[in-house]
Amino acid sequence: MKIELQITEAKEKIKKVLSADKDTSRGLVKETILPVSEKEAKILSGITGLDITTQYKHVVDKSGLNHAFGEHGHDSEKLRGQRKLTENDVLRIPEVITSYDSVKIPLNSKGEQIKSAQKNTIIQYEKTFDDGTTYYVEEVRTGKKEFALATMWIKEKGKV
Repeated sequence: MKIELQITEAKEKIKKVLSADKDTSRGLVKETILPVSEKEAKILSGITGLDITTQYKHVVDKSGLNHAFGEHGHDSEKLRGQRKLTENDVLRIPEVITSYDSVKIPLNSKGEQIKSAQKNTIIQYEKTFDDGTTYYVEEVRTGKKEFALATMWIKEKGKV
């Protein structure tokens, strides 16, 4: 029951960020949505090679949401075999984090680890739902002990 409550609370926190002003110049709206469990810390430490502990947390901020919607919130996503990102998709973030199908460090075409613009490690979760596969990317902010929304997109069901 505890995880269901955490997911419900996380969705409410995401709604607060979604409803915040898109203009982040007056301060960044950020919510901690989920803690990192002991089991998750071990898995993410193994994947990233970083010392991930239960002091880490998953966060969603308006800047990350602005980026995700700016890159993937348009009808033109169909050209990539994807569909337009919606607020309902964003509300699935807690389910993606807690019950993903896979989690990995994404690599570029040369097989090199992709880093964030700030040169931080990023991780990518994948979770298939009835309407397609959600790809959720977080930036690892070691100083703040955060996993922060970097972007997300949805591959339409039946698209590769």
